[in-house]
Amino acid sequence: MSKIILLLFLAVNLNAESLYPSWLRYGVKIVTDFGMYNEIEGYGIIINDGLIITSAQNVYQNSKVGNILVYDTEALNNPIACLGYAKVLALDTNLDLAILAISTFTDIYCNILPHGSFRALIFEESFLNLLEESQDFTLDKNADISYIMIGNWLEFQRKMIPLGKFMTLLQVQKENFLGMPIFVKSKDFFVEDFFAGIITGKVQKKILKAKEIVHFLCEVNSKTTIFQAYPSIQTHCYAN
Repeated sequence: MSKIILLLFLAVNLNAESLYPSWLRYGVKIVTDFGMYNEIEGYGIIINDGLIITSAQNVYQNSKVGNILVYDTEALNNPIACLGYAKVLALDTNLDLAILAISTFTDIYCNILPHGSFRALIFEESFLNLLEESQDFTLDKNADISYIMIGNWLEFQRKMIPLGKFMTLLQVQKENFLGMPIFVKSKDFFVEDFFAGIITGKVQKKILKAKEIVHFLCEVNSKTTIFQAYPSIQTHCYAN
């Protein structure tokens, strides 16, 4: 009897993990208002020191940065809700990459919270450790990749698809996939997916690899003081 219960427990947990892997907690939806009823929606992911990486096109248009509102989920299987307003720290239109930081936290209804709120403390504890996952690799078109899909209850879910099919879908799909974090399924049992990169590109969409993103962070760090208040970035870049 105990073996049956254990097997049922494992089956339930594996099914939950297939729909709601832990990396969904780091994903964000980005809504940028450029005024005159011009609003762009995209995606991003929270990395070390609470920074957010996304496509530059999601936040920058016609030489102007819009009013950026970020949505996330506080728990797996929960609907996404307002997290806060963001500012752009660094941006490269050639890479189509933007580095954001939350400038003002809000409650789940988008009301601005006072400085030092509980949401800021919770936010700092949940992020993708990009600095340790920036491995170099070659993606096969038959490899299973995962990305964020918004479910019926406005919750983040995992969507799995072969890479080749996904890249074809990118070129014809009307939905804005820019900034979407892409994960590759591990072949090892009980080993989490690893981060491949985010979707970028103006004409031809592509995956901007994790290693390229880290290289950009370190290049900015070496030439400016933008990341002076972000110790993980500084420590990693100085060591490498």
